[in-house]
Amino acid sequence: MKKAKTLKMKRNLAINKKPKKPDPVALDKAIKEEFFDGEHLNDAGTTLYVEAMLIDRRSDLPQVMQDHVAHCAACQREVYEFYQFMQDEDVSNSSVHAFLDEHKQSLKPASMVSKGLGKRIRNIAAAVVVLGTIGWLMLQNPSKADQSMISKIETPFINQSINVQFDELDVSNEEAKTIKLEDGTIINIPAYSFVDKKGKPIKGKVKIEYRELHNTADIIASGIPLEQDSLGVTNNLETAGMFEIRGKKGKEPVYIAQGKNIDIQFASRHDGNGFNHYYLEDGTQPLTLNYLRTNQAGIIPGAFAQSSTAKVSPQWQWIGASAITSKIIVEKRIQEAKTYKKVDKQRIDSLKEVIAQMKSKHHTDSIEYIEKLLAQQKKDLAQEQKAKADYFQLDFNMEKNPHLEFFKDVVWQYIGENKEQSPTKRNSWVFNEKWDDIKLTSLKYLPVSLTGHKAAVFSVNFSPDSRYVVSASADATAKIWDNQGRLVQTLIGHSKAVTKALFSPDGQKVLTASDDFTAKLWNKQGNLLANLSGHKGKVLSIDFSANGKLILTAAADNTIKLWNNQGRLLHTMQHKYALKEARFAPNSKNVLSVSKKGPVKIWYIDGKLLHTLEGDHNSVGVSKDSKYLVTTSVISETGSGVWSSDGELLHSIKGSANQAIFSNDGTHLITIANRTAHLFSIYQKGVRTVLIKNMGGSYKGKGHLQKINNIQFSPSQHAIVTASDDYLAKIWDGSGNFRYNLRGHTNKVNHATFSPNGLHIATASADNTVKLWVETSQKDIYELELIKERRVVETNGRRVEIRGKNFVTIVRKATSDEIPEELQTKGLVHKSFTQNKDLSDMIARYEQAVKQKANKQRELKAKKPKVRAKVLRSFTVRRFGVYGAHRVFKMEENIICKAEFDFGPGVDHQDENIKVYLITGEQGTAVVPYTQRSWHRFQFDPNMANKLIAILPNDRLAVIEKREFANIDVDKVDQAGSYTFKLHPRPIQSKQDLDFVLN
Repeated sequence: MKKAKTLKMKRNLAINKKPKKPDPVALDKAIKEEFFDGEHLNDAGTTLYVEAMLIDRRSDLPQVMQDHVAHCAACQREVYEFYQFMQDEDVSNSSVHAFLDEHKQSLKPASMVSKGLGKRIRNIAAAVVVLGTIGWLMLQNPSKADQSMISKIETPFINQSINVQFDELDVSNEEAKTIKLEDGTIINIPAYSFVDKKGKPIKGKVKIEYRELHNTADIIASGIPLEQDSLGVTNNLETAGMFEIRGKKGKEPVYIAQGKNIDIQFASRHDGNGFNHYYLEDGTQPLTLNYLRTNQAGIIPGAFAQSSTAKVSPQWQWIGASAITSKIIVEKRIQEAKTYKKVDKQRIDSLKEVIAQMKSKHHTDSIEYIEKLLAQQKKDLAQEQKAKADYFQLDFNMEKNPHLEFFKDVVWQYIGENKEQSPTKRNSWVFNEKWDDIKLTSLKYLPVSLTGHKAAVFSVNFSPDSRYVVSASADATAKIWDNQGRLVQTLIGHSKAVTKALFSPDGQKVLTASDDFTAKLWNKQGNLLANLSGHKGKVLSIDFSANGKLILTAAADNTIKLWNNQGRLLHTMQHKYALKEARFAPNSKNVLSVSKKGPVKIWYIDGKLLHTLEGDHNSVGVSKDSKYLVTTSVISETGSGVWSSDGELLHSIKGSANQAIFSNDGTHLITIANRTAHLFSIYQKGVRTVLIKNMGGSYKGKGHLQKINNIQFSPSQHAIVTASDDYLAKIWDGSGNFRYNLRGHTNKVNHATFSPNGLHIATASADNTVKLWVETSQKDIYELELIKERRVVETNGRRVEIRGKNFVTIVRKATSDEIPEELQTKGLVHKSFTQNKDLSDMIARYEQAVKQKANKQRELKAKKPKVRAKVLRSFTVRRFGVYGAHRVFKMEENIICKAEFDFGPGVDHQDENIKVYLITGEQGTAVVPYTQRSWHRFQFDPNMANKLIAILPNDRLAVIEKREFANIDVDKVDQAGSYTFKLHPRPIQSKQDLDFVLN
């Protein structure tokens, strides 16, 4: 045999001359030239490796060789086959290789092996290799014989309920059993199939755990990788489905006995060709029970691992071509998508054709008569359009939801302010849909719009007597309004954006802050009283002392200035770090200042520093009695802190936050972090906090979907208001429960505040308006939400997703007497007995009916699950674990670029723990992972339907949908060589949420 002969021949390789101080780079290069043939070891390399194994000197081998064999399955087989042959045939060498020359012990003499040794010996070596391997491994490290060097497969989600759950099946080990699952899978289990970890037969019942993974959501939720290492090359896999099967007796795992097979006819939803069967080597099988066959995992993972304790990832092992035993054996129970007749566009006739039709219809040749009829029709049409501007009816999918019959004949009247929210003026598409569901929420507040600003409005504040409102805008003005919405004064004098405006404690003066480096003091009549100049940067915050005697300004030049109420400068305080804001303590004795990221400082009003609260803080709040402070930080470990006014840290709350406030009585505390808010109760003894409510975006679907900009308690503390970038302000009760949406703005809401008497709410928005929200006495005003559910239909054998829709507006139910006659006579709307019934009663009846229907559907679903299998694929299971039908996924026309990702606000885009997945392939079952290390070689096939997702901290998912991905300008990406993908984050609370987003 060539390799055996090589051992006895004198080595005259150049690299055998041992250098004194070899250069590592040059040495690696030389090693690869002498011992490697392309990607694998050559005969000399295999011989050297086997010699090291025979004399137990593997650690003396070149590191590049050790690393390669540890990860290359092909070279592992070559090495072990030759190693086993050398031991079986008792072959030795006469000298020790240069790399191993420190070893002085010679191998025992043995007979030579001729060059013509046939394949028979190699086959014998291959047959005994695994047993030799197991014994050698256990002798080398018996204490770790049963320890897996393979990392455990885990779901990427914190909430374990998002993972694909197992079905549990009870079988007796003494009896053969055939299990037919409702999705079409058939499991045949012979008698006496199970043993314990020592190989002893199990007595009595065994619990089989079984689950199937068919779609993207299943794959992502399970954490099972779709990558395969083949001859040192990592391939991405496209799957036709996977299943996982386990067994246990009580709490202990059981295993499949030697010589026993479980036959599984797996119901696959993909009937494509070119698939192979694979087994996922996950390290759960004890080494002593590895009954390896030639068509299963050939090399034990970890056998060639280094002495390091680092674990390797699970690896897919090829076990054979996929065998389809039957096609379309399962009846499809999915409701077929309805085929809607295409409505042809109405043909526009020429005037001559119209006249000819009308002559025929009215039996006249008089052009004058025809012209009068056309003029009357035009007039009637104008009246119709006018009447339809406010009143409308809706079309519902009553076949899917029969209970929508309650609302079929209701005539609605739009009573909102903005055309953007009107279904009749800007959203006529609403009438082309058959809606699947409806939600009606009674409204407590209606808005009065304060228009006049020509740019975004940043802040709004009430006067102490609640009679006036002052707003600050990017148009370089502030405006004073009365509480009925009438403009009183416009304060003109700043040259750049006015970012804040507030009334003095006596309500007679207004203080404004601007990006023009100044603050200005005005009287209520709009006259300028003082120009507070001297800062060398934008004025970031302003404040009056509670007694009204002092004014405070803080600017981007990192200085804080104290002024008297006449505008005379008293003191200047220097802040070391980038300043964010400063404010008076309610006792008017101290000043608090905070950096964007740094310590909080407490000052005397004479400008002397009193205390420094060390840490990376970004906001500070103070209780009404000035006894306690609360700080926040974007660093989770620092979190929020409750401090005494003496600078002593009393309590910490883990988690990042941007803002925190105390309630008026100091018994509650709210922190804000991006789009979530947490309400805490404070116990004064020792100052401890207890979380009452998470008011975030995941709160029953009622929370904000984007960044929260500010939050405030009502004077009575019975309510809380929040303002957000999602165009909404929201009202919550004092316990943090959602109550009402304040819907009406058409851009982000920058600020929201209660009036001191609690009767009004004011909001400031980037849509250039302020809105005053007044509690309404009308009980028939509703927020109407229409819902069109997402659907998946089959077209030409492919599943096509039709995205869901929704529309929200503000309506009331019109009574019969209010409906314009024009709409009734034309049959565009019709009176109904429901029109004069109380809508609240209809809503209650509808919600009850929907609830009953949902319960019935759940029961029906439990009995008759949807089955979408197309073929049965036959698997022979000799080891418990994960099996799959996969094929290597290749992109035919791939675009390669350097990718950057925007995961949304508040997410660290450089977080190495965030993994991005490209969802692609014929049926969307190729899941290609990208870590930060591979972002520079991101690739996709523009001819495929692609979707991009990222799993973010706290069970959030960021997504680019297929339609948005398809709109990417591929030519520009190809030319630029880079692209920033902007993903849209959303919370995931359940497996159903994940299915909805991904499938």
